[in-house]
Amino acid sequence: MWSLIEHGRSGDDPSFYLKEYAAPDGCAIDDRKAWREANPALCDPAPFLAEDAMASVMRTLREPTFRQLRLGQWVTGSETWLPFGLWRELASPRVVGPREKVVLAFDGSASGDSTALIGSTIGERPYVWVEGLWEAPVPYEPGWRVPRADVDQAVADAFTRYNVIELAADPWGWRSELETWAKRHGERKVIEFNTAHGQRMAPATDRIYQLVVSGEISHDGDERMASHFDHCVARPTPMGDLVAKDKRNSPRKIDAAVAAIIAVDRAAFHTTKSKRVASFA
Repeated sequence: MWSLIEHGRSGDDPSFYLKEYAAPDGCAIDDRKAWREANPALCDPAPFLAEDAMASVMRTLREPTFRQLRLGQWVTGSETWLPFGLWRELASPRVVGPREKVVLAFDGSASGDSTALIGSTIGERPYVWVEGLWEAPVPYEPGWRVPRADVDQAVADAFTRYNVIELAADPWGWRSELETWAKRHGERKVIEFNTAHGQRMAPATDRIYQLVVSGEISHDGDERMASHFDHCVARPTPMGDLVAKDKRNSPRKIDAAVAAIIAVDRAAFHTTKSKRVASFA
């Protein structure tokens, strides 16, 4: 697409016509005059896009994504996923009550990466906390492995402590444990959530992003999880943004953030499901 834009902008080919709608370079993202330059659908005589809809989208999209999709600007380079410091501002530690309905999410590694077990309450304003996080020591010790027995015990303890509606887990490297957990806690309560499946992860990533920027989520203030959110960069895809490390094999871990994305997405599913059941009661 960029090659076509460059070809059209050059003006060297009289057989090629380019009509480009874009906001001026360097404009503020809340400049409504720039919005109209980039979006004929906002203008008379027959507008079919509303400025209040644009304003709503602006509040819930990352700035580079808003500039690309709504202002017609070409944005390149890797970008930090969340606005700096915003996750930490939402810390509001509380005790998750015994037998409280929760969702657990698991993102695991066999060795050099980290492994995270993250919980989320169910409801309109989810509360997220670290139930377990196992990270390789720094400096890294050759031969270090995630203590699988400790992970297994943490899962068992969580099912005892809370009313766990579901455990959603990325199966990579932990399939035998998932099978064990399903037998122990119920096959309908333990599901696979493949984090490599963009069509599933992109909407989940967008969901928690919108909750964060609107302040509709809180968490336990765990600094390790906060650092994992800091390490996330956005990887744009046709399905939407995904989170990724800054580079392959980076020591900057993101597993707790990935597990939080899964937990919040599945908690939202069960919140909606509960409303549907209540409406038919």
